[in-house]
Amino acid sequence: MAFNGAGVRDTARTLKIGINTVIRTLKNSTPTPKRITSSPVRSC
Repeated sequence: MAFNGAGVRDTARTLKIGINTVIRTLKNSTPTPKRITSSPVRSC
């Protein structure tokens, strides 16, 4: 799992918590089901 390093650092700095805490929380969070926002494209 890859994270945007700057985003993780900014999140940790804003919340005043450790970077590892942010990464651990994101890894352990339950994934939300992906919604399909467009209909499938039919090929001719």
